[in-house]
Amino acid sequence: MRSRIGTPKPRRGAAASIVFGLTLALVLAASPALAQSQPTVVHPDTVGTSTPTVVNVDLRTLPPPPEWRPGMPVRDNPRRSTRVPTAKVPEPGPHTDGLLARQESVASILNDAFAPADRNFDAFPYQGVNPPDPVGDVGPNHYITASNSSGSSVIRIYDKASPTPAVLATTTMSAIAGGTGVCASGYGDPIVLHDQWADRWLLAEFASSGNTLCIYMSQAADPVSGGWYIYQLTTPSFPDYPKFAVWPNADNLYTLTTNESSSANYALNRAAMLAGSAMTYQRFAVTDLSGFGFQALTPADVDGATAPAAATPALIGRHIDNEVHSGFAGAGDYLQLWALDVDWATPANSTFTALPLIQTSEFDSSLCGLTSFYCMAKPGVPQNTSGAALDPLREVIMWRMAYRNFGAYETLVGNLVTDVDGANRGGVRWFELRNTGGAGWTLFQEGTYSPDVAGDPANVNRWMGSAAMDGAGNIAVAYSASAFTSVYPSLRYAGRRAACDPTGTLPLGEHSIIAAAANNGSNRWGDYHSINLDPADDCTFWFAGMYGGPTSGQWTTRVASFKFPNCGCTIPGTPTIDTATATGPNQIQVTWSAGAPAAASYKVMRAQGTCAAPTTPYTEIAAGVTGTSYSDNTVSGGVTYSYKLIAVAADGCEACESGCVEATATGTCLLPPTFAGAASASSPGAATCQITVAWNAGTATCSGPLTYNVYRSTTTGFTPSAGNRVGTGLVGTSYTDLDPLTPGTRYYYVVRAVDSSNGVEETNLVEKSAIPAGPAVLTEEFETGAAGWTTVTMSGTANLWALVTTAYNSATHSEFCADIGSTSANALISPVIAPVAGSVLTFWHRFTTESGWDGGRLEVSTDGGGTWAQVPGSAFLSGGYNGTTSGTYGNPIPGAAWTGTGGSGNNFLEVRVDMTAYAGSNVRVRWALGTDSSVTGDGWWVDSVSLTGACVPTPVELLNLSIQ
Repeated sequence: MRSRIGTPKPRRGAAASIVFGLTLALVLAASPALAQSQPTVVHPDTVGTSTPTVVNVDLRTLPPPPEWRPGMPVRDNPRRSTRVPTAKVPEPGPHTDGLLARQESVASILNDAFAPADRNFDAFPYQGVNPPDPVGDVGPNHYITASNSSGSSVIRIYDKASPTPAVLATTTMSAIAGGTGVCASGYGDPIVLHDQWADRWLLAEFASSGNTLCIYMSQAADPVSGGWYIYQLTTPSFPDYPKFAVWPNADNLYTLTTNESSSANYALNRAAMLAGSAMTYQRFAVTDLSGFGFQALTPADVDGATAPAAATPALIGRHIDNEVHSGFAGAGDYLQLWALDVDWATPANSTFTALPLIQTSEFDSSLCGLTSFYCMAKPGVPQNTSGAALDPLREVIMWRMAYRNFGAYETLVGNLVTDVDGANRGGVRWFELRNTGGAGWTLFQEGTYSPDVAGDPANVNRWMGSAAMDGAGNIAVAYSASAFTSVYPSLRYAGRRAACDPTGTLPLGEHSIIAAAANNGSNRWGDYHSINLDPADDCTFWFAGMYGGPTSGQWTTRVASFKFPNCGCTIPGTPTIDTATATGPNQIQVTWSAGAPAAASYKVMRAQGTCAAPTTPYTEIAAGVTGTSYSDNTVSGGVTYSYKLIAVAADGCEACESGCVEATATGTCLLPPTFAGAASASSPGAATCQITVAWNAGTATCSGPLTYNVYRSTTTGFTPSAGNRVGTGLVGTSYTDLDPLTPGTRYYYVVRAVDSSNGVEETNLVEKSAIPAGPAVLTEEFETGAAGWTTVTMSGTANLWALVTTAYNSATHSEFCADIGSTSANALISPVIAPVAGSVLTFWHRFTTESGWDGGRLEVSTDGGGTWAQVPGSAFLSGGYNGTTSGTYGNPIPGAAWTGTGGSGNNFLEVRVDMTAYAGSNVRVRWALGTDSSVTGDGWWVDSVSLTGACVPTPVELLNLSIQ
């Protein structure tokens, strides 16, 4: 268990705490040299048997899972780190991942060649636990996904309808177990595994006490009403981070890997489990690698219609960073496979054998060090921010490592996270291993995916990936993406076609599964995702992952499915592209010759730039073209265009793209400018109601110069048009809207750039909004005292706010309340204020508290302080609550809060609150900090408080005045 710094709070009861303490003491007493010994053959150290409980139940009759609501407890579901690293390695300096250049050389060569997700839906809402450990798998007729919850893992069974599958059953694993046995109380870390060779389902999770895994084996193909066999597997120490895989050959086993007091691997008797009889198992432990405090092996899980050959051992893998894991020398780093041969009759003959190391290009496992849970940035939380940045999970090959048997060769596909620049920017290192003709496993291809994508800010992290290969050999990788500026923790995917694309690249563009609109409230992320192949067609990828929001401080799990358009079908012949010719002003004609077998139609793909150096991705400009020529009438004079074709069969099956031809168009330059849209909208707080919209200058693609048009609406998502244009032909980079504005009304603005040389306006839809408000009626910088301000101990230990100089937003002072290690709630209370419609309360703050347990909130009283209500998240215009706090350990004011880390030094964060809901009332506002009974942070600083008052509509003589 990775305990929180300070006095640990028990999460699993006294028994687990005792196991942890004894294990840690033994590790501390052990020689560091132990981790350097690397045996090559291991025999089982434990052989055991588990007899199942038979449960015949229709899951539709079970009670639904309990629903978490704001204000209920929130818990972490931590993975255990039961040993101390035997090496401490300094952070490497700045560097560039050696594989990035290969990916950048292709960038996104064909942005439309990956089919969009055909199913894409939310699965589980926030369950009051971090992280959710989202997982899923797919069978011929069902998809099952699971997540952590406040107790036992929640599961949801769907049919496979498109675009939105129907929910067939929702329950918890413990509900299947019923009211008896240790599995009647589960604790999460769920597994969902479909065994396609038996068409059966395996579910698993921790029991809430003891070192026990609860394993649920379906009796039939129908997981809803077919019944279950329930096995209990008790391990020598807590079986953290369990991963199951199926290996359906002569050895006939399920493999299970865990993070115990050492990296452990189990062989489970598959034949017995399918029959519902007593299951025998064998345990193999391998020596840990130095450097990591948490580590586990990853089993290979079999995809495809062909099982491994009868004599092929089950495979288990891990990665070795030779700068981190001492005892390994040589260029690059390594992947290590272990081969598991099981003799069920004579367990002493079973072996777990380390295969020869497979050398890879250098990767960097030191992401904010080797043990930190805090690394990946998210909006408002910089990279490597203690208590708030996201867990990188650098220590394992991510779930799943997917095996496939093509007959002539076998493949293994997997991924891990790497630091791509030495500054802790996460990227996905993916790999494909091959064993051709039984000659042994070698590296076939590898790549690092961390592209700079148009529209993204710099330094986007990509990590927590899951990779798999379809029946045509195409590879898809789905992963998390987040960044300090504007990229909330989201889900994306990328891929490559086996027959078409350069090795070591994912060149088909980056595709969004879901773009999050909020941060989660914890550093815990993942701890894994799962991408799986549909056995019905061996082409459709199903993915389960998590994203931030939709409410600040929460998360949601997501399921999506997608496929390549060249899988499971007869591919037409690739056409021979012949010429591209400028046949007239703003017109280029492309001609080609058909390939064999003949295509039913063609897609025409176009990029700007030459064939050798396109400056934009190839995108589809025409589809369903049935001849052997196409006239492109949408080109801009003076611009060079390059063209490729894709042949499409009658069933939609697609060939690789053709060769390339290029031509430079004649005629008028018709390209729009390059422009990022509005940057901000704000009320300057003048007596007359006004809003200032600002932007950064665009760039002319043709000859320019640029002017700007401003559009306005009172409705978000509006379509800019002549009817809502309020500013035209502007030449500066700001516009002040004085057209009579109603106080308290929110206005939305879109700014577009126009090239004066051709009159072409670009079409961005970036919106910025503001509410017109008057001059400030309250301004407090806390420099000369705080007249009218009071403090109060609401509950528990007195820890009153005080003026300090330790940190501040302006001048030299701020108000501060410490985060103490005892139950308390203390508040800073404002003088009476009188908001009007459109009033905005602004303040700046910095906080460092125990994430998820201690935190601050904003409250309002409309009766002079007699009663108080928390300001809801919907009232924040910016800087709202970033998480939730739990009351489990005595925090008197649990719920939505600012918790963890926000700001640093004198870098304060701005908060803006719409006070319209309190218009017409005399109110007081208080900043309340709640703490629990253990573990402290620094505390909460508040500074620069202001409240805007009323404004009046602009007098008629000033209408339409614009300030450049």
